[in-house]
Amino acid sequence: MSIFRDGRHIGFIGGDMRISILAAIMKDHGFDIKTYRVTGADRFTENEECDAIEKLFAFSEIIVLPVPVTRDKTCVFAERPEISILLRDLIFDSKIFGKKIFFGGLIPRDFKASLEEHGHTVIDVFENDRLINNNAIATAEGALMIAMEKLTTTIISTKFAVLGFGRIGSHLANIISALGGEVTVFARRDEALNNAQRHGYRAVKLLSDLTEKYEDEMSRELDGASVIFNTVPSVIVKRGIMEKMHKRPLYVELASYPYGIDSKDARELEFNTVYAPSLPGRYSPVSAAEYIFEAISYYMSELEG
Repeated sequence: MSIFRDGRHIGFIGGDMRISILAAIMKDHGFDIKTYRVTGADRFTENEECDAIEKLFAFSEIIVLPVPVTRDKTCVFAERPEISILLRDLIFDSKIFGKKIFFGGLIPRDFKASLEEHGHTVIDVFENDRLINNNAIATAEGALMIAMEKLTTTIISTKFAVLGFGRIGSHLANIISALGGEVTVFARRDEALNNAQRHGYRAVKLLSDLTEKYEDEMSRELDGASVIFNTVPSVIVKRGIMEKMHKRPLYVELASYPYGIDSKDARELEFNTVYAPSLPGRYSPVSAAEYIFEAISYYMSELEG
């Protein structure tokens, strides 16, 4: 049975432009849609916009939440600051509105468990390997765009530091290198360091024990870069390192909390820091929405056998 059969009702809640575009894609594929506090809602008719979340619950068989579902584990992620939707308001007994299929990205474990306890099916699209990889590419491209907007030099004459060599870090290093930039990779795991070296990058090991000698070495290494991209969700550029740095390179934060640099220390030491969450939604929302659509299509085909 195809997921595009007639009569499939799907609701969209919150998010950024990815969710708005995704809703339009689903509509074009024959779904009946409704939205609630979605960014870019002007693309939908008055009948497709719900003024109460209960109306969306009553209408929908499938509910699509943002990517990520939340940033603070309390409210649904929404790009518009005036929007506030509590996660707890999405947890309802299936006896009232029926059992739903929820899709979202990076769903908190306790929120997922609560929905399942109430009889709903919950699928995290960020368990889809293809989506994760595509999202990493979009994030890397967006990060480089941020740097290019702020740099006064060409990429080919600029030195970059990439902290972490997972999906995002490796894509970012590859893009910069392809454009002629000089990349140094910093990583904690030997496997990542070896992988970076196999790709032709200079690789520096990140340590957890910050001796004075290590702080001296790291400060010199980072001083050599005009741009630092961090993809590691752990504070690794600590105050002792920052204090010993003579320069203030552009620091672009791509990791989630607690980030790779302490925000208070960065402000006090006047670091040029840019926090850059949800880049696919900001710089390539159409592609990002298509990636989510592919993932949802895959999971729905699995569910329908």
